[in-house]
Amino acid sequence: MDLIDRVGLFGELSELAIEIDRVVGQLIRVVGACGVSLAEGEDWYDLLSCKLLPQVGDRAYLIISVMGGTNTGKSVIFNHLVGNYCSGVDHRASGTKHPVCVVSGSIPNSLDILRRNFCHFNLVEWSRSEQPLESCREHQLFWKVDNRLEERLLIFDTPDIDSDNELNWVRARGVRNAADVIIAVLTSQKYNDAAVRRFFREAAEAAKPVIVIFNMVDIERDVEHITIWLKQFCDETGCVPIAVLAAPFDGGKAAELRLPFYQLPQDGKGTEEINDTKSTLNLNKQSQQHETFVQEQLPQSVLAMVDLRRIFTELHFDRIKSQTLIGAIRVIIDESNGLPSFLRRVEVASNQFGAALAAIEGIDDKLEMELPAMPISVLAGGMWAWWNEAKRAVWLRRINDVYRVLGGKLVYPFSKLWGVIVQKLFSRVGNTGYGQDNLLRYLRESEEGVVVGFIETIFGYIERLAETDNLVLRREMLSLVSGGRRVEILARAKVVLSELDPVEVNFDNALRQNLTTWAAKNLVWVGLIKLLDLVVTLVRPVFTVLFIVGGLIIGSKITGQWFGVVLAAGVLVICGEAVVYSVSEAIKLSLAKLFKHIQDDFISARSKKFHATFLSEFWHDVVNRLKSGSAIAKSKEFQDCQTCLKKASKKI
Repeated sequence: MDLIDRVGLFGELSELAIEIDRVVGQLIRVVGACGVSLAEGEDWYDLLSCKLLPQVGDRAYLIISVMGGTNTGKSVIFNHLVGNYCSGVDHRASGTKHPVCVVSGSIPNSLDILRRNFCHFNLVEWSRSEQPLESCREHQLFWKVDNRLEERLLIFDTPDIDSDNELNWVRARGVRNAADVIIAVLTSQKYNDAAVRRFFREAAEAAKPVIVIFNMVDIERDVEHITIWLKQFCDETGCVPIAVLAAPFDGGKAAELRLPFYQLPQDGKGTEEINDTKSTLNLNKQSQQHETFVQEQLPQSVLAMVDLRRIFTELHFDRIKSQTLIGAIRVIIDESNGLPSFLRRVEVASNQFGAALAAIEGIDDKLEMELPAMPISVLAGGMWAWWNEAKRAVWLRRINDVYRVLGGKLVYPFSKLWGVIVQKLFSRVGNTGYGQDNLLRYLRESEEGVVVGFIETIFGYIERLAETDNLVLRREMLSLVSGGRRVEILARAKVVLSELDPVEVNFDNALRQNLTTWAAKNLVWVGLIKLLDLVVTLVRPVFTVLFIVGGLIIGSKITGQWFGVVLAAGVLVICGEAVVYSVSEAIKLSLAKLFKHIQDDFISARSKKFHATFLSEFWHDVVNRLKSGSAIAKSKEFQDCQTCLKKASKKI
């Protein structure tokens, strides 16, 4: 059902405007996540914030704005409307720099009304007529209350709409968007100016009621020309004036505020038309109406002089406001330049965020890293400590401790020589000595080297991603590698590495857990090892020397299977049975597999922990931004805007 046929038109429009503002406001609060912001001065948003919202539910006033090109006499018309010399007249081009408003004294809280409708202006109380002529980059609006002005009116004088000074037409546009009725001041030179046509075309698109005044004309000579001028103006702008007036060129009377105004006959159209809701508000018929209207309204007859101010007292307030609200809503829901266009920008941006998020999904799996293995001698020593503590009887442990002390003294020259050789080898790679502490320090340094290489791999991958056409992904990737980020990220990676469990503690726990599990699953092998361990312990002390020397030398080998080898040697010394040697080989193979499993598990677990911790922190902010941005197009706020748009489109 067309709104114009329904009771309570203004109330329904007010409710619709409030709903549009609510859903748009909710969306604007979240669109920052995908980098979309409203361009300052977008007409549809200005209409929403500075026109619809300030006036919904308030029928107490009309905003009338006098507008036109340079040197059309706007200020003269304005001063006649307010009945006072409030706006200075400057015959130079672009004289009026700032809008001037005279408010009826019958309107309460006039300053609050101005603040709501003209939020982009700095409100300055009027003190003299020259104020609007003074240049200032700040958007100023000079205002005053006049108790002599007709009730419920706010009347504006505005800067030129075709000025070379961009600030002038920006200010004029701000007033136009809030206006209920526009007085288009035209002259024989300015009725067809391109900038003038464009400005009033936008007013017509917003369904602003327009009163045309041809100023500074020769009434008798130009009446025939006015017909042509008006037709061209309406054809180019789409305006359907509710009244057409003419004022003569008379400087003396203009200065005395006694300029006569003549209303051009309209054959039943004009101000009377505003009282017909259907014909006024059915804006879809405007394009068909205006040509007939122009052709019929200017018969060559005697013009009637009218009281300019009385025309506005006869306007039907509610219907005028309803018309302007409908026009404003239509601009807001316009597919090309309104809210739908904004929603499309949001959706495009949100989809780019989604594509960027998809591009980095799974990237962690592509960034492989493996920390270095634990030195085999540390592994072997840990295994020996576990066996000594967990599997040997106390009496057997004490005997072996005695043998180890004795043997250590006997093989001291050999172990010293071996230590010197190993120390020389390790000094070539930057180590200061041989032993578990130095090996662990070397391991930690090796881990840092692996991390440095890993960071370089990450940055290389990011730089390749930054070459994409996706602007969102490019921006996010460049933010990771720009400036001093590389140094910061490397430093952070080293901190994450240092915060992992200490290597020796972490490894010792993993080793003991694996050995305990292995022992539980291989009871036969454990039994055999215990038997061999007992046999080795019971041999002569001489064998203890061989055991220690063999253990020291073989224990440093990469294979790390010295325990099984020593046990096998002991059995052969005592028994001389080849079958026992074969059993020992089987034990060695089983232990070798166990050692490899322990090494692999330890490296994998430690690498994964660093990998997950660092990358989770590294991508955290980027992923969160991309997720937030990609979710906007599917958000409730976005869907609410689309639903509201459909509702408004059906009603308007």
